Amino acid sequence: MKHYLILFQFLTISLFASVMTEDLGLYWGMKIDKLKIYISNQMMKNYPQYNSATPEEQDQIIKRIRKNINKIFKNRIFFKEKNPKYDNSIYAGEFHYNNNESMITFMTDKKTMRFFLIKNRLWKVVIVIDTETMGKKYDLKAFINHFKNKYKSDPYKIDYDKFKEEQKIPLKAYFKDDTTLMSLTYNDIYSSFIIVYSSIKVMKMLKKQGFKVIVRGDINLDVDVGDEVKEYDQLLYETDYTSDEDDELTKDVFEEIDNDFKKEEKLSKEKAKKRELEYKKQKSKRKTKKISPKKNQNK
Repeated sequence: MKHYLILFQFLTISLFASVMTEDLGLYWGMKIDKLKIYISNQMMKNYPQYNSATPEEQDQIIKRIRKNINKIFKNRIFFKEKNPKYDNSIYAGEFHYNNNESMITFMTDKKTMRFFLIKNRLWKVVIVIDTETMGKKYDLKAFINHFKNKYKSDPYKIDYDKFKEEQKIPLKAYFKDDTTLMSLTYNDIYSSFIIVYSSIKVMKMLKKQGFKVIVRGDINLDVDVGDEVKEYDQLLYETDYTSDEDDELTKDVFEEIDNDFKKEEKLSKEKAKKRELEYKKQKSKRKTKKISPKKNQNK
């Protein structure tokens, strides 16, 4: 039992953690077994009486947490095939199909946390906070100011409502540090704030693989350098406005994912070739069967 508690209390933050992910107690590249411990740790906060409970009560708490953990991971979503349910969800645009991506959802009384993984490694976290649970009325501007004070830093980019330019009403704000990009938005339909944390290095890797997310067409936006663009590709913007020089300590953090892309591309080509050969064999057999009866008739 003591060893179990140690895991809860001392989840280490790796070399690759940023200021923003340290706030969450997470780090990019975290494997799924560590994520289980993290979620278990969050659940344990619902039982402040644990240390003063009897051994039997402690055992019941642990069993309850394990049962909930199993349920959460059993309901894990794999983005294999296009699905309208995912494309119209509050997290739409934050994932890619056919990219070995999956999502694990953890809900609390005040927020919903969605963990996005590639090859069982964490690369993005989406947090949805219902405004009713905040205890204080915020608009997006106030929410942005909260994070400005928290990080002692201004957003590096803010998208404003183009129909109310003079009022400077924010629609989306971005903060970033060396390894993490964070965006803040408000969703009117769900009456919720959405915080998205993404690994900059993985975004760069996805860009190299040809993936794109959240393309806004037919909107004129003034970007930081003062240029005006007709189409805003969020992934392109966010990756290009970071250094391309890889830190020697972190450059290989997701190298195995990159290698997996190459392996899967090769495997896909091999399977396609095999299917084509099989199809030709089947076609040849069918052709032979059609010819045989005619020969018998001639005889």
